[in-house]
Amino acid sequence: MTNIKSIFLVICLITALSGCDVKDPIYNTDHPGKGKVTLTTDWSNRSEGIDIPSSYKVVINNQNLTFNQATQILPELEAGTYQTLIYNTPDKITINGTIATVNTENSIIDVSPGWLFSSLLDIKFVADTDGAITALMKQQVRQLTFELSVKDGNPSQIISTIASLSGIANTLNISTGEISGNNLSVKPVFILNGDKLTANMRLIGVTGTQEFNFTVTFSDGNTQIIETNLTEELAGFNTGKDKTFTLTGDLNIPVEAGFGATITGWKVQTGSSGVAW
Repeated sequence: MTNIKSIFLVICLITALSGCDVKDPIYNTDHPGKGKVTLTTDWSNRSEGIDIPSSYKVVINNQNLTFNQATQILPELEAGTYQTLIYNTPDKITINGTIATVNTENSIIDVSPGWLFSSLLDIKFVADTDGAITALMKQQVRQLTFELSVKDGNPSQIISTIASLSGIANTLNISTGEISGNNLSVKPVFILNGDKLTANMRLIGVTGTQEFNFTVTFSDGNTQIIETNLTEELAGFNTGKDKTFTLTGDLNIPVEAGFGATITGWKVQTGSSGVAW
């Protein structure tokens, strides 16, 4: 009798199990029905000498999050695809929505903003699933260096210089990559070292026509003004911002009265050589 009861119980158990609706296993047990994504930010495409930002923002599903580690788990969300904006907040640059603006005063743009990086991507969340995605951070500020070699004269004759470069952008739409700026310029500060005059700037981009105005004053009181159109030389400045961009030229200073100073032999050098400042 005992054996018969045992067999009967086994048959009942098998019958009951055969009528169950067995579902796929839930991988994300924290919030069933939602998805989980681990985000990794890749900062490898940046100029030599630039540190990875200590923190960055992630804007997703109307949430503005701040992280300080390269890899983070995002908040769990309902299944779907979410456009996600990632950026850091450097000095002298304000970000409103997707618009980044470099500090500007009286149409003069600051020449030393911090290094801005950004990434815009779509992140897919799958219900009850852990996912992972890597965001490649794009450098949005580029270093521009002027290097003028003094020729046909004694560099010690130079006592001061004043320079300006027009056609400079101060805003960037992180979403579209569009840069803009109207009637804006920068004032690079040149430093004389030996026979070379150098100046460094950090720019979000150039737009329109770039006119370089350079005023040099000599020890005898003579002042020379040199105006040069550099639109052609700066045509490729807005792409590949993780590479340094150097403009070199020869500054020919007068050795005899009646002769004017000139800048000749402009050349463009791009690459990773040279440490960003």
